[in-house]
Amino acid sequence: MIAGLLLLVLGLILSLPPLVPGFLLWIPGLALIASQSIFTASVLDSGECLLRRLYRRLGGNGKHC
Repeated sequence: MIAGLLLLVLGLILSLPPLVPGFLLWIPGLALIASQSIFTASVLDSGECLLRRLYRRLGGNGKHC
């Protein structure tokens, strides 16, 4: 849980300067937190379903949630 929070904070700090892709650290940080938190896991799952529906509307052929 602490490692996930550290990755999120580090990603946020690295996102502040221009041209630094700090948001890439958010993905493993959220995954680490989700592995320890049922609430975070359910929020990420519903966000995935939302993104898949949006992708299908834009012409993609993603799986249904």
